Order: sequence, then structure tokens, then C-alpha cells
Amino acid sequence: MPLIFGLGSGRCGTMTLASLIDSQADALCFHEVNPAAMAWQGSEHAVYSIVRDFEAIRTGEPATLSIDLTCSAGPAAAAALRRARWPRVVGDVALYYLPYAELLLDSDADVRMPCMRRDKAATIDSFIRKLRLAEVTEKRHRKLRKRMVRAWSAGPTMRNHWVRDKTRWIADRQWDKVFPTLAEDGELADVIGQYWDLYYERAERLASAYPHRFKIFDVETLNTADGRQGVLDFCGIEASEVTERIHENHAIAR
Repeated sequence: MPLIFGLGSGRCGTMTLASLIDSQADALCFHEVNPAAMAWQGSEHAVYSIVRDFEAIRTGEPATLSIDLTCSAGPAAAAALRRARWPRVVGDVALYYLPYAELLLDSDADVRMPCMRRDKAATIDSFIRKLRLAEVTEKRHRKLRKRMVRAWSAGPTMRNHWVRDKTRWIADRQWDKVFPTLAEDGELADVIGQYWDLYYERAERLASAYPHRFKIFDVETLNTADGRQGVLDFCGIEASEVTERIHENHAIAR
């Protein structure tokens, strides 16, 4: 059985994809298993390590898989790994595998890479809502004056992963490094749009070069049983259950 490395820009159904794969019999699929070890550039050794550990998990050999326990999904991933008994399918789904796609696809491992895609405008809107600091949202203060005073005293209220200068933005040590830096500074919607273009231009080239192992699926594909079956077929997974719709694309999911 192939190893699964799913991907997508973020805010596009990657958690739903991971849940679909993980719900199958004899399958173990994580969502962003170790972002602490990853970056947009220079994480080749981490990727090789993940591949080796996934192969060992699948064959029942001793393996030490690094799991980022600082992320909300970390403890659940560790528990799932402890429960697993030689799963036939092992994988992870995360946006940060795109720069390493050729490395994975040209390796000796049998790898499949389903890539989720959401409409560009909807992706931008979802990212903007995700990147706002929760404590200073307007819901906290109904009166305009209180909102203005709060925003002025709190400083930056938004994260922007794609710019180098963080003067106007909240720096995020965990996630800034896994996104490409696209500008010294820039408006959030603009740089997210540039990122979306860059991500899927590269994904389209990979889908053309590796048609049997890299494929783009629009997020709506996950809304139907036939669509989910198609994703599983591409991944080389004999489906045990695809009729129930799985929805995990909440505000906190990437």
C-alpha cells in the first residue's frame, strides 16, 4: 500500500481529507503531525525521517515518530499511534509538503499525494477570519468606542505568515516558517492571493508530471460519496465506509 502525503493550501479541506482516510479500516492518517519540524525550505531531513517512520509503522518495525504536542491535534495523534497495530495505510495531510513533493514522488517509497483545492476568494476569506487574534474581535465589545480603544491599546491584531516585516502583524513562530515569504510587507488579502496562485500553479505542474500519484481535488469532491470514493481510489485504498459525509473544516482547522 502507498504512503499518503495529502496537501492543500490550508483552509481548503485538508482536515476533512485526513479524517476520511483515517476512517478507513487498517488506516492511520494524521493531520499536520509535526509542523514544528517543518519549514517551507530546508526540511528535507525531516521529510525523509517521516517517510522512514511511516514505513516502519506500517510493517510493525520499531519506529519513533515525532509528534508536535504543542498543536491541538498532537495528543490525539499520539493516542492514535499508540493504538495502531500494523496499519496497511499510513499518512499525513499538511500544506507544507508541497515544496517536498518531488523529493517524495522520486523516492523509493510508493507515495500518493491528493491535493485539496478551494475557491481562491473563499480561501482568502477563510484565512483572514482564521488569522485574526480572537481576543480582540468585535464580538468582545459591542460599543464602537470600546472596540477602538481596545484595538489601539492591543497593538497588531492579525497574523500575516507571508511577509518578512512584522511591524504591523503578530509574529507566529509556529506557522510563519511553513509558509513562503512573498513580500517585505503587504495587505493580507493580496499576499494570500499570491500564495494561492503560487501553491496551485506548482500543484498543477506536479499533477501534470505525476498524473498517477499527484492529483488535485476540489473541496466539493468531499461532499459526495462518489467523490470521496474517487479520492480513496486515487490513494489506493479499498474503501470500508464512504457513505457518511465527514465535515471537519471548522474555523480552527487548517
